Amino acid sequence: MYTLTTIKILNNRLTLTGYSRAGEATALFVPEMNMMLDAGTVVTTTKFQRLFVTHSHSDHSYQIPLMYSASSSIPLDIYVPHESLFHFNTYLTSAQLLNDHGDEKAIATCAKRFTLHGVLDKQIIDLDDLYRVEIINCHHTVPCVGYIFYEKRKKLKSDYSHLNGKQIQEIKQQGIDISEQINVPLFAFLGDTTPDVFASGSHSAKVLLDQIPTIICECSFLDGEQSNDKGHTHWNGLKPIIAQNPHITFILIHFSLKYKRSEIIEFFNNQSLKNVILFI
Repeated sequence: MYTLTTIKILNNRLTLTGYSRAGEATALFVPEMNMMLDAGTVVTTTKFQRLFVTHSHSDHSYQIPLMYSASSSIPLDIYVPHESLFHFNTYLTSAQLLNDHGDEKAIATCAKRFTLHGVLDKQIIDLDDLYRVEIINCHHTVPCVGYIFYEKRKKLKSDYSHLNGKQIQEIKQQGIDISEQINVPLFAFLGDTTPDVFASGSHSAKVLLDQIPTIICECSFLDGEQSNDKGHTHWNGLKPIIAQNPHITFILIHFSLKYKRSEIIEFFNNQSLKNVILFI
């Protein structure tokens, strides 16, 4: 197992534990939300209910077959890009065939362990009574998405905002619903992408830069100019976006293995931006 990193985000409300290096493995566990982000390696023995996979490259998906907990009574919900749904299903079945050596048995076993959900750009999914997720497309060499998470909260309807506590209680006792749901942005987890995901005027940029307080995104390369041919982000392409949005905390992941940890830290110590957190 790799040496794991743990950080707290959103004023210590949520925990991120995991590992992320380009071409090697990316996987982040969020225990408070009972979920895993990408599956390039195993980063916890704790049981969780949902796995959000950004794309099919092996450093983000290879360990999916090991994510199921034998003690779980329900299948693991796995969210993947819709265009890759067939390939993920084939991969899980093929992995199970190594154990079962029979198509029907392998298919039946996978059905008990995993439920695959194909997701699309701009889709919104209500996960449960507490959370929802919005999907945005990323810009990579294979279909790739980002996941934006929201917390559901109850708010007093404006029609009743002028009432005192006693009056509100009296109305509630009449069986009248005086609250409405609001969706509070938590954070975004972006798959491999170029900075085009932040392009001015795009749907993804409008959602990310106007609403989201914390963005987890890749910064594969620290040197060289931004190049989009391999679908990754260079610091020179990302730095202006971070500088223009000081109200957003950017958690940078997926650094190339050509950089030592000490080199990454030294590089960012020489940057003047205070809204950057390194996940290394």
